[in-house]
Amino acid sequence: MRSLVAGIFGALLATAGAAQADVFDGSTSLLCATVDATECPFGSECLERDAISISIPRFFRLNAVDKRLEEVLPEGDGRTTDILNTQLLDDRVVFQGVEEGRAWSLILSKESGDITMSAADPGVTFSVFGACTPL
Repeated sequence: MRSLVAGIFGALLATAGAAQADVFDGSTSLLCATVDATECPFGSECLERDAISISIPRFFRLNAVDKRLEEVLPEGDGRTTDILNTQLLDDRVVFQGVEEGRAWSLILSKESGDITMSAADPGVTFSVFGACTPL
């Protein structure tokens, strides 16, 4: 009996994991949060920053349907930026765009929903780590 319960529980976990992986395939909208941010000016040491201080939203919606990143604020929606390029790879989805002259890329792990973002401005780069969850 114990092995039957363990087998059923294991099958449920495997099914849940497969269903969760499908969520992070770039086809549905996700709510994302930034966790760590770093600013690296040319010729200087990199500095840890709060995402908001480098104009990156604390929370945003990755709207795969409308191909936009949409800032989420307590008082409602904020800025949006278009996703200009999407590439589906085996283990990740890559999104790219341009906002206010900054080129940006976002990599979404299909397995975990973790994100790694980078942005480039003349003389400075930014990197941000975070995670997404289904809406």
